[in-house]
Amino acid sequence: MILFYLMLIGPLLTYALVSRTTRREYANRAAITCFFIILFIILILRSESTGIDLENYKYYFNLIAESGWNRIFSFNLEPGYVLLNKLTSVIFNDFRFFMIIVAAITVFPMMSVYRKNTRNAGIEIVIFINMSTFIMMFSGLRQAIAISLGLVALSYAQERKLVKFILIILFATRNILSASATDVPPNFWTMSPILYPPFSFGFWLLI
Repeated sequence: MILFYLMLIGPLLTYALVSRTTRREYANRAAITCFFIILFIILILRSESTGIDLENYKYYFNLIAESGWNRIFSFNLEPGYVLLNKLTSVIFNDFRFFMIIVAAITVFPMMSVYRKNTRNAGIEIVIFINMSTFIMMFSGLRQAIAISLGLVALSYAQERKLVKFILIILFATRNILSASATDVPPNFWTMSPILYPPFSFGFWLLI
């Protein structure tokens, strides 16, 4: 609970301090950065028994790590996710290290997108931690990666970089998670007037 309050108080104090010496835009970005850094630290330090899914992810990580390269695509999992497990295990065969890699892949792209689009860091942070997206980041590793990729893709759409947008969609839906689950945090739409609901790749794949 203390860490949860820290995720609220930290960005608030950061905003208050930075806003004294610079513009509100930079204070908002500093607050968003503080929030996601605290979130990253919490994610890499959380127990491996958090939620209901991490133990299953750990089981598959160890199974994939022990399997030969000729067998890694025989698992009933998305090939990109399996490959990430295998490559991580080659570097350092420890599930905690894999959790750190996933946290980095998830948090830092989100932070980059939010920093570029933030208008009111306080409201956006409060909305974010009250969404299922926030809860998902603690136990749903594949879903968290897919959400992060979805947010980056929609940021490219906002910037009219359609080639990058389509490539990320194809990569995510083919290699990480099914399109129906690649949802994006709803408060992103409050920051991006060019984009609008519904909030999933399914909509984009149909237009």
